[in-house]
Amino acid sequence: MLYDYECQNEECDKVMEDVKQSIHDKPKKKCPKCGKMSLQRIIYGGIGMKVAQDPTTIGQAIDKNTRENATLIQEREHKKRENAPKKEKLFHQQFGGDATVTDINKMSPAQQKRYIMQGKK
Repeated sequence: MLYDYECQNEECDKVMEDVKQSIHDKPKKKCPKCGKMSLQRIIYGGIGMKVAQDPTTIGQAIDKNTRENATLIQEREHKKRENAPKKEKLFHQQFGGDATVTDINKMSPAQQKRYIMQGKK
């Protein structure tokens, strides 16, 4: 495979293009120009990546379509949740209470205070 490298040292501008390496070789680190361990492989999302991912059997094509559809469904659901109007909880519900407004109105002032403080009826 062919790789491109670029020195990350600010004082060096070395760029190495089309360096032939096996996919199993470790990336080069030492810059041949400045001698520092600042060489970094440049990643490109080229056509070679896409060709390797194309399905070669019907089963692989079905799996790919299923994954893509699942991702689209998840994105749609996320957008629905984001755009849905926010239901604000009543004060007593924010603290774990389950009493309705009618229940609270029937309580004595001491019970209301306990409910607000402890969330218990």
